[in-house]
Amino acid sequence: MNVWKYLIMTLFLGTRIGRSKSKSTWSGKARLLLITVLLAGTTLQAGDPVLITHPDNNIDSINARELEKIYRNKKTRWPDGTRIRLVTRQSGPLHKKFLELYLGNNERQFSIFWKRVLYTGKGVPPISFTGDEEVIAYVAANPGAIGYVGNTADLVGVKKIEVKEDAL
Repeated sequence: MNVWKYLIMTLFLGTRIGRSKSKSTWSGKARLLLITVLLAGTTLQAGDPVLITHPDNNIDSINARELEKIYRNKKTRWPDGTRIRLVTRQSGPLHKKFLELYLGNNERQFSIFWKRVLYTGKGVPPISFTGDEEVIAYVAANPGAIGYVGNTADLVGVKKIEVKEDAL
C-alpha cells in the first residue's frame, strides 16, 4: 500500500491496517502535529518562485503588471534601454506556480501564446532550463536577463527582484 494512503487512513480514519476501525491509534494532538509536519514539508518542497536578474540591472523591485507585460512580450526593454532576455524553468511545479501567480496561465496556455508570437515574427520565446543552477548561470552571464528560481536556490552572481504592486 502507498505510504501516503496509509498515513491518510491512519490520520483521518484513526485506524491502522489490520485493526478495527473502532479503535483509534492516534490522539488528537498527535494527528494535528503530524498533519502540520506533512503540510510544512509540502510547502517547503513546492517553494515559491523568486525573481532574479543580472546584477548590473538597476531594477530592485517590479510591479506585478510590469512583470506580466514582460512575460507577455509587451515590454521588451528595461528602462535603461537594455533588451530583456526572458528565462523560464521547464515544465514542473515551480514553472506552474510562477505562471499561475503572475500570468494567470497554465503551461499549455503559456506555450501556445509563445508559439503564436514566434510564428507571427513578433518575438522569441523565453529560454527554458531544467534547474535553478542553469537559470542562475544564464542570468548571471547575460545583462538584461530575468528569470525565476526556487526559494531555496543559492543566488550567487544574480540579484533578487521583489514583486510589488507599487514599484516602477
